[in-house]
Amino acid sequence: MDKLIPQLEELTKQTFEQLNSMSYEQLEQFVQNREKIINQIKNIKITDEHKQKYQQMIQNITKYDKQILEKMKKLKNEASQELHKIQSGKKQKTAYQNAYTADSVFFDRKK
Repeated sequence: MDKLIPQLEELTKQTFEQLNSMSYEQLEQFVQNREKIINQIKNIKITDEHKQKYQQMIQNITKYDKQILEKMKKLKNEASQELHKIQSGKKQKTAYQNAYTADSVFFDRKK
């Protein structure tokens, strides 16, 4: 516990400082690392002494959550928009490809 909470705080601060330049892969790695630390904390028996000792650090960690979550939502929306563009392009492409049949013949006459 004495190492995990400070480790979690440091990881969160580093992520927050680099938030504007982070890609979704980096944010995904942050979430995975954070989850590992939190799972380790869950496996430790927490006493009232631990709660008092680390209360301020945990509050510091959670104050960054809102901005990190907003960045994740922004990246999700950007990805969703790109997927929509790709799907629209595929629909338009297939509409033109299926419109013509190979068995038809066209004759042009001069008047």
